[in-house]
Amino acid sequence: MKEQEIIEKLKSEGYQKVYVWDAEPGEFDEEHKHDFDTKLVIITGEIQIRTAVDSFLSNTLYKSGSEVVIPRHQPHEAKVGSKGCRCIVAEKH
Repeated sequence: MKEQEIIEKLKSEGYQKVYVWDAEPGEFDEEHKHDFDTKLVIITGEIQIRTAVDSFLSNTLYKSGSEVVIPRHQPHEAKVGSKGCRCIVAEKH
């Protein structure tokens, strides 16, 4: 599926803000949370996302073609792979 098709699909799912994020190699976002639901669609590269739910830590590597949903108020952190990562980010407020 092409990027524009993915963007249109996400909008049809109710995501109001949808944009492309080109993350730098090795970029690290410290633990944080959002007041909205987030969905990432990985276009190229990879990103490792760590979440904490009820004292359980999950550390998952997402590669090209993967989708990940991060619910609102879910603490998470992310580390981009050595070749960077291009994602489509969608926010549902």
